[in-house]
Amino acid sequence: MITFEEYENALKQRHGERIHNILSHSSVAIAGLGGLGSNIAMYLARAGVGHLHLVDFDKVDITNLNRQQYDIADLGTLKTDALTKNIKRFNPFIEITSQCVKVNEDNAAEIFGGYKIVCEAFDKAENKAIHLNLFDIDLADESMVHDGITFNKKDILHNLTLFLYPDESDEDGRKLRVYQQYFMVSNAAQLILDEAVSKGSNLHDLADYAVVQINDTHPSMIIPEFIRLLGERGIDFDEAAEIVSHVPIIQFWLRHLKNGQSIIWKTLFHSWFRSSASWMKK
Repeated sequence: MITFEEYENALKQRHGERIHNILSHSSVAIAGLGGLGSNIAMYLARAGVGHLHLVDFDKVDITNLNRQQYDIADLGTLKTDALTKNIKRFNPFIEITSQCVKVNEDNAAEIFGGYKIVCEAFDKAENKAIHLNLFDIDLADESMVHDGITFNKKDILHNLTLFLYPDESDEDGRKLRVYQQYFMVSNAAQLILDEAVSKGSNLHDLADYAVVQINDTHPSMIIPEFIRLLGERGIDFDEAAEIVSHVPIIQFWLRHLKNGQSIIWKTLFHSWFRSSASWMKK
């Protein structure tokens, strides 16, 4: 039997310490433990994810054996119990919780609401049709909508999150889109910082706790937003920019800036921030 330290060191050698720390502090919920879900769970466990929450109501059937992470000894056993046992054979140090329950629209929020990462791995069309509404949609005021998606784009306070990607055919729509993107980016950035701190980060080592993917133009606002938020936490601009420059993915944007470019970039950032602050005040 290997020790926890030996297992940890092997994973660190495989992934690198930074990536391993991110994986080992991650929690993932998996809805459905069939051909897709059971394999996802097994691969995540082998990769070193720290906590899995397994959800399924079914038992292991002989027809499952050709593609799912079960064996003959598991026949007739609850999938939650059988998969927990089988995962522990490969990673005895992982934390696993489980619920033997059939997921529906009424209980989904209660089951998965505490997880930032949820893998929907249902195997039947009728189950996949279930909307996993993990947010309080009762607050939406449908009376604000007229003639399809025509609504008052100037009423940003009420309509900021009414529609994702609002119509940008006019100035009000384009401005609303920027507000909306900034709102989502800022929330994500604040969540990342708070989660990093809760796991022991002093924020100067943010790169050891966060990986950020920027997949479009508007999400790039997270770069200056990170710096602004670090400033709110008492870190000066130059130091904050240096911290952000080391965060994976984001580093490409900042590390290639030379002295002259850096001055231009800072000027653009301050201009962007003043404009954003002015917009938000309105």
